[in-house]
Amino acid sequence: MKTLARGAETIAYLARGTGPRALAFVHNLMCDHHVWDAVAAELSPAARCVSVDVRGHGASTAHDAYAISDVAADLSAILAAEGIEEVVVVGLSVGAHAAMELLLAEPARVRVRGAVLLAACGEAATRRETVRDAVVTKTIAAVGFPHAIVTQTAQALFGATFRARAPELVRAWEERIATLRPRFAAHALRAWSGRRPLLADLTRVAVPVTVVVGEEDERCPPADGEKVCAAIAGAELVRLGATGHTMSVERPAEVAAVIREVFARAFRE
Repeated sequence: MKTLARGAETIAYLARGTGPRALAFVHNLMCDHHVWDAVAAELSPAARCVSVDVRGHGASTAHDAYAISDVAADLSAILAAEGIEEVVVVGLSVGAHAAMELLLAEPARVRVRGAVLLAACGEAATRRETVRDAVVTKTIAAVGFPHAIVTQTAQALFGATFRARAPELVRAWEERIATLRPRFAAHALRAWSGRRPLLADLTRVAVPVTVVVGEEDERCPPADGEKVCAAIAGAELVRLGATGHTMSVERPAEVAAVIREVFARAFRE
């Protein structure tokens, strides 16, 4: 893992391969860059791959409160530090929101050529979501991750079909969740609850985008992704049946195929 200092924070990331064109991966809440392991393994022989640990997750810190736009800025800084000039960004849930922020900001030093948005939500949190997340945040900050919250989190992260088919992998992720640093995780959950609405701004996006939804995703249901897809001219929608929220873990081959197709379109000469 490499690290980059961003103010008071340390942002960790994994870089594979070389070249000016790349795929950048941003994971979902309460996970880390490992959600992309199987996907990146399929794609890295043909494309440079950079996987970031979002603030407060994995080896990245979150001593202070932050916004999802800060995650997008972290990714932009990493790409610049790696000498990457053109990128297709791949984001899952919180990562999809950061990818959309990057699409809209598009700094001149790194050109965003396309995006794959998994479990994307372009709307602000509802009052019900905000209240629910506030309760979880207070609990985490006070007592860490009790078993009940770990179990509930894993249930939100993975669909029923996957939980029944691969209980050992779900348990492995539960163990990862239990090791998250409470203060960092609380800041991460607040960032997600405080996300800004993006649907109106997404009409400005003019690069190849594919939105992927999981039919068993309860955290960011298919309707959320459908709205994001409808907001972006020319965007394509892919539905994965019997699949929950963390699609890159549940269906890595299918996710890799979608990314490969968008990468080819984005860099078609």
